[in-house]
Amino acid sequence: MGMISGLMKAAAGAGAGVALLTALPIFGAVGAITVTGMALGSVLGAAAGITEEVIEQKKRKAELQRR
Repeated sequence: MGMISGLMKAAAGAGAGVALLTALPIFGAVGAITVTGMALGSVLGAAAGITEEVIEQKKRKAELQRR
């Protein structure tokens, strides 16, 4: 379940990253997104999702070891 959950969080993070960059005028006109912006948003969002999953797995593992 950890692998599937991790992939889902990476995909959700990638989507959120693209949505955020679309809403911000960082790489182009307001509301427009360039290929660079989309790639950057996808990579950063996916990395954030994977990081979150790794942290949650470590917390679950630590909790199970305490019991």
